[in-house]
Amino acid sequence: MRLDPHTIRRPFYRNSTVVILITADDFWDSWGVKHPADGGLMEFDEARTHPEDHVWTVVESGDDEDGNWYAAPGFHLVNRLGYVVTTRPWVDYTQDAIYFLDDMEDDEDRAN
Repeated sequence: MRLDPHTIRRPFYRNSTVVILITADDFWDSWGVKHPADGGLMEFDEARTHPEDHVWTVVESGDDEDGNWYAAPGFHLVNRLGYVVTTRPWVDYTQDAIYFLDDMEDDEDRAN
């Protein structure tokens, strides 16, 4: 049985602590991601008009091997691509989420 990479909670390390991410499907479906009318990411000026506990910063990992994008609760500057707003507010212990999962490598493995 092959696991769907969009529903796996992926661990990573932050300050020597293992962190489990919110899956891409959970983030989109359960958190209610809202986009600007053009479907892209928000700029800071637009995102700051929303309650801070609904704003997530979409970031690159900064690792060339990892093509994923992540959504981190709140406003961040490092590796920032833009912002999204959710209908559901986050709290201090809310985990980061997978915003875009680059599973191209997984797709190539399946084809072989």
